[in-house]
Amino acid sequence: HTTLEDISSVIIYRDLNSTFDEETISFPVIHRKNSLRKFSIEIAKKIELQKEKNQKYLPDEKTSKHYRALIVEDNPTSQIIISEILKRFPLEIDICSNGKEAEESYCTKHQAGLSYQVIFMDCEMPIQDGFTTTSKIRKFESTHRLQNTLIIALTAHNEPAYKMKSLESGMDDFLSKPITIDSIRHCLQRHGLLS
Repeated sequence: HTTLEDISSVIIYRDLNSTFDEETISFPVIHRKNSLRKFSIEIAKKIELQKEKNQKYLPDEKTSKHYRALIVEDNPTSQIIISEILKRFPLEIDICSNGKEAEESYCTKHQAGLSYQVIFMDCEMPIQDGFTTTSKIRKFESTHRLQNTLIIALTAHNEPAYKMKSLESGMDDFLSKPITIDSIRHCLQRHGLLS
């Protein structure tokens, strides 16, 4: 059956119509999960073809500082869309499919001296959700006396109580899906990672 996450992913595709050349890309509304898998392959191909037409979204390489970013998202289709949006900013991107992987990646990067400056954290995931993962990362930072990493909640929910739960777990900000280039830009600017 179609889940809220599947519907959110479809809305993300539809929203991207405003970003890409309408004559080149058209995003139909898809309701079945098995159709989403095939669609995600097609969208990946089309996005690749559109990269050169979206230079206006890319930062000036001479003046922009690059940061390491981690996407924590269990939906493969959403991973594609979010990563393609983030590639338009000065970010080096890693992707994890659940909170446990993200926790391990965070610790590994820190030990290698390559800490993340921002983490985009889905809230509801199998194995370990985003709330638990954020709490564990904050505990690690406190134990090792580290500066807090910027953690942005990504969720299809928009209720005030859900936003409060994200902040109480230790997240710094909250973005409702579907995310857009503008919402990411404003968020990074708000936290000083983008001028």
